Amino acid sequence: MRSQAGQGTVEYVAILALVAAVLAAGIAGAAVLAPGIGNAVVGQVRHALCIVAGRSCAVREAARPCVVRTARDERREAVSIGFLQLGAGRVVLRERLSDGTLRLTVLHRARAGASAGAGSKVRVGGLDVDVGAHAQATVAGLIGGGQVFEVRTDAEGDRILRRLRAGGSPTLDAMRRLVGSDGLPEADAGLIEGGVDARLDLGVSTGDAKAGVSGGGENVLGRRVDRRTGETTWYLRLDRNLPAFADALLGEVSGELDGDALLAVTEDRDGRMTQLSALFGGRAGSARRWEAEARVGLDDPEVRAALDAWRSAPLSDHAVAGLGRALAGRATLDLRRYARSASSDSEGASGSAGVRLAVELGHDTESTRLVEASTRPPGGLWERRLDCVG
Repeated sequence: MRSQAGQGTVEYVAILALVAAVLAAGIAGAAVLAPGIGNAVVGQVRHALCIVAGRSCAVREAARPCVVRTARDERREAVSIGFLQLGAGRVVLRERLSDGTLRLTVLHRARAGASAGAGSKVRVGGLDVDVGAHAQATVAGLIGGGQVFEVRTDAEGDRILRRLRAGGSPTLDAMRRLVGSDGLPEADAGLIEGGVDARLDLGVSTGDAKAGVSGGGENVLGRRVDRRTGETTWYLRLDRNLPAFADALLGEVSGELDGDALLAVTEDRDGRMTQLSALFGGRAGSARRWEAEARVGLDDPEVRAALDAWRSAPLSDHAVAGLGRALAGRATLDLRRYARSASSDSEGASGSAGVRLAVELGHDTESTRLVEASTRPPGGLWERRLDCVG
């Protein structure tokens, strides 16, 4: 009886697999006209196969609101004394969601490190050509904290920023918050992060010709605690492995990758890991930006295995690419394209009285507007998000 039951289950799975193949062939022809219908059918067949096989079955999650507009304002201040560097910065990010919510994030960061360089020039006699070489290395520690608020109107957001004193100099802003923190609004979520910024630049110049290489960047570990749900999200911002991850997840990626990727693991209020997510983006020219987001539940053993391999070697290209491949067929993917405008201003002054002293100020702004949004369920077809963009 037991062998007959097992045989019956195998035969049932085979029949379902055959039905799935036939349906897939039919759906492929209609996919261009009705991807939503195709995704619904494929999703039901995959769910049935999952149940019969006795595996953990992922349920397609409800669509999340899209970010339809953003406004980002970043200010930086830095002082260099000899080879030592001290700095402060503040980022204010406004995100308007498709459900009408305004998400306001205010992040303060401090920076302390050292920078050193060396260079030389040699004149090639007969040709009267200058040959120069330089090397510059910077290592700095980063620490930051922030708050996230969700409101409905811009006026509410402006009132929060005034109460947070998030305007003008980020250094004075941080000092005022330390002296008087009473009366600050209660945030929906809190952020804390820390990391290292390590960079190396090498260059050679001959007359008007220049060549060089640079490497390194920021690696930041952070934690976000949602005070409403009790969920905690641990995230790692990692730029050097971004191309390997993006190519494994999305295939060929067009445009310039920004290096602002986040790999994140979410825990429930009991500390149980529930979801793995990734967010990364890039530019297609100066006026366009794209973002891709992937989310998958951690009840899938193959995803958990890929996550464990990456956690044991987070800087490994092989581990990062393996994580991208694991998410490629199992994650819900969202792809968004934005129109973008940006500006950047910087000022500085330096002097020397035995020890070099320099002051640098920077102010960057960026605004985006959503022009296209698509989603793809696990193993499904790409379909437009008509609820985000008409």
